[in-house]
Amino acid sequence: MNGKNKQVAMLKKLIYTGIILIVFTSCNGMLKESDGGLVISIDAKRIPYGGTALVMIESYKPVRAEDLMVTVTVPGEGTKELTPESRDAKSSLFHITVGPDMNSSDGMRIITAVTGHGTRQVVAKASYLAGSVIADYTIMTHFPDMGTKPAMNDYLEQFTGLGGNLVVLHANIGAEAVWGGSTGIKAVWPSKVCIKSASPEHDRIEMMLDITDSLGIPALISVSWDLSNPDLRYENYMQSIEAIIDEQWKMYGHHPSLAGFYSYQEGSGTYLAGYIREFCKSVKKQSRGLLTMCSPNIDDPLLAGYLAMIEDLDIVNYQAPIMTSYRSDNRQMYPNCRVRDITSLSSGATRITDKITLSHVEFMGYHENKTGDSYLTGYDNIFNQFPSAASAYGPDGTSFFSYFSCIFFNQAKLPEETATAVQAIKDGLKAYNLIRETTSTEPSRLAVYIPYADWCIERWQNCITPALDAFRQLGVSYDVLPFVPKKGEEILPFYPMNKNPEQADYLLQNRYVVILPDISGMQETDSEMIEDFVRRGGVVIAFGPRIPYGDRFDREKLWGARESVPVQSSRYYNRITVSKPGARTYKGQSWSFGPIASTAWIPEKENMIAGFPDGTASVFSNEYGEGKTYVVTMSARNAVSICPDLVRDILDDALACRDVYRPFDVYGAAGNMDISMNGGQSSYTISAANYNSRPVDLVIKPLLLEPDKKYKLIDLKSGEVLSEKTGSGYRSIPVRVESNDFSAFGIEPESEQN
Repeated sequence: MNGKNKQVAMLKKLIYTGIILIVFTSCNGMLKESDGGLVISIDAKRIPYGGTALVMIESYKPVRAEDLMVTVTVPGEGTKELTPESRDAKSSLFHITVGPDMNSSDGMRIITAVTGHGTRQVVAKASYLAGSVIADYTIMTHFPDMGTKPAMNDYLEQFTGLGGNLVVLHANIGAEAVWGGSTGIKAVWPSKVCIKSASPEHDRIEMMLDITDSLGIPALISVSWDLSNPDLRYENYMQSIEAIIDEQWKMYGHHPSLAGFYSYQEGSGTYLAGYIREFCKSVKKQSRGLLTMCSPNIDDPLLAGYLAMIEDLDIVNYQAPIMTSYRSDNRQMYPNCRVRDITSLSSGATRITDKITLSHVEFMGYHENKTGDSYLTGYDNIFNQFPSAASAYGPDGTSFFSYFSCIFFNQAKLPEETATAVQAIKDGLKAYNLIRETTSTEPSRLAVYIPYADWCIERWQNCITPALDAFRQLGVSYDVLPFVPKKGEEILPFYPMNKNPEQADYLLQNRYVVILPDISGMQETDSEMIEDFVRRGGVVIAFGPRIPYGDRFDREKLWGARESVPVQSSRYYNRITVSKPGARTYKGQSWSFGPIASTAWIPEKENMIAGFPDGTASVFSNEYGEGKTYVVTMSARNAVSICPDLVRDILDDALACRDVYRPFDVYGAAGNMDISMNGGQSSYTISAANYNSRPVDLVIKPLLLEPDKKYKLIDLKSGEVLSEKTGSGYRSIPVRVESNDFSAFGIEPESEQN
């Protein structure tokens, strides 16, 4: 840590200590016994590498410091004991500084405070994140009956050797006979609330937590209802879940590595939100500092926003069902690039409420993606998901599904195939870390927005993903932001009625240009939010062929024109001509095309950007309040295919209204690719990942270089300086991206390189 950082850390500590003393003198004794006797608070949810975390522990009754055991898990180093400090020998308020030496590696830090013994023992938890998370789902029923603990040690040694730093202890009630064991369906711990369970000497959760304690690896216990009880009725599932959480907290809460509880029940629609709310509430009843986590699928993209508004939910790990989309019961067969879209959708919601978000990569294989006779896919399918996940801005890390079940469990049976899979993970994580740390560290400022609708599943497939694929073919980096309901209106099935002011503020503060692709209309909540967003200085681009109506805005005033021809595909609208050129187009430039679905509008003459032969507008803009709107009457897919440079001009003009400037144009991108880019004041980075079976030749054009200034072009993968030229010498950079690979480059002023 340099001198300046040390001074900041010291100042921070002094300020925090002062706050603690104020709290001590003014609030001591206010903690209620119903709070559990101990409460831990931390000054930040996330801290940078080498940072300092300031911890405060409040007790219901005064205790001596020596009677309060406090620990922190440090992934890769183990569990460390902390020394609580207080003003008096016996106190209700303690503070601890967790210094840089314990925050220099990736992963969650779990703070555990324990006082008392036996039935009078009181435990509290809290946590914060340093760096990023790499998680895995450990299938607890898969471990062998004989040699269970050595197998656990072997598994964790392999997983942490790859950089893993968090485990979900999953499938804790199951049929071990299926996996080569000798027992039927039972709980893997000695339970008094499940019908069938393991004996105390075969307690797999206790075994695993002993090991994770020693490694400093946080663990969440996956909780289901009692699957060993065939007579349990649906209406009693929640009661069973609550009983298991209560039992496991009392049995295992003292373990320093126990971080919280994970919902075994998954789901894919907004119906899941109500259950997750109840699940999280049951966990937080035990200790407010316990982490809660769920891993939903995305069939209904509105689920992302509704989960983001569950106050008691801490970690969302959206499944990017790329490999599972090849299952016999699914067969959606998503391309590898869809990982980025689902990751962006998830983090686009949770960033607004500051939850921890994990992306998801899958190792299983089905049908044509299967390797050998196993539940495992091949190198390319594993590797490609990592750069795709990394290309999305926002997540706090990623998860495997799952190293344990797909690789560790198959190693004896398929040594060559699993060795190849391990190499794919190692290579993939290198790509993931490089892209995440260099080219996707900031928002793209282009937000493809998904408004609330009763038919949102169809919109995702028919409107949103075609637009996302169009933008990747254009070589443009984007974010996906779904509707997030206003606090107080997040309870389904009741309709949201009002705008979420936090979401509008988030979009404005982050200088986003909102893109609405083929959205026919918006209900009260979104139409009010969009109108307010534009009126206060926001910018919206609506792509056709359907341009939104809104319950709470005047359509003609917001878009600045009258729709003269509704959606049609007439031969009279088969050519557009530029009337207001941009940086890449010229006045009179035209494109002809076959009949496509589009609309025609009549704006003010000065607002027309391009028009049809009959004089109506195909592209136009409008100033509204302090902001601006743009309309492109054809779909994003058609616009990118027919007039890509016109689309680039519109995007850049819109971004410039928010004082944002893209650092690169990319020509030649294919559909199954991901592009991410960052631009600072003088240094710029870009990555391109190609998941196709053939190489893709790109031309990258820097947009912000000073013509006479000297720059270095750097291969970020190798660190090699490829060339040194003035800005004018980098008008275009040819790049070949090999199949199932990625390229990444940086351009920096010569003086900024060592």
